[in-house]
Amino acid sequence: VLRISKGDPNAPAIWIDGGIHAREWISPASVTYIINYLVENSDQLKADYYVLPVVNPDGYEYTFRGDRLWRKNRSSPEKGGVCIGVDLNRNFGYRWGGLGTSKQPCREIFAGSGPFSEPETAAIKNFFDASAADFK
Repeated sequence: VLRISKGDPNAPAIWIDGGIHAREWISPASVTYIINYLVENSDQLKADYYVLPVVNPDGYEYTFRGDRLWRKNRSSPEKGGVCIGVDLNRNFGYRWGGLGTSKQPCREIFAGSGPFSEPETAAIKNFFDASAADFK
């Protein structure tokens, strides 16, 4: 996670991420553009920015060498399973397993075995749990 800040301990914090779905190539590029903008205009910042350009690096990389339309991460199938990956956007704790998700590992919208079951989403959760920043 990249922090862009003027160093004000009372500044509100803003989280920006991209690349959660592997096939959405414009997302990491857009986040990289935002990083450049924030750095070039850092004297005008009124908040601390915490930026993660690619949440799903393994899936993102796989879309360049394998399946261009791959969506999920590249986690190994559960024991006895054959389907790879979890839709990281559906692996967070809020309303996990609700509408718009699937419990079937072969579906593109597979939410995983439980909330934060994937290392990518668990790392984001751990970051927020450990952070003293004032996220808005």
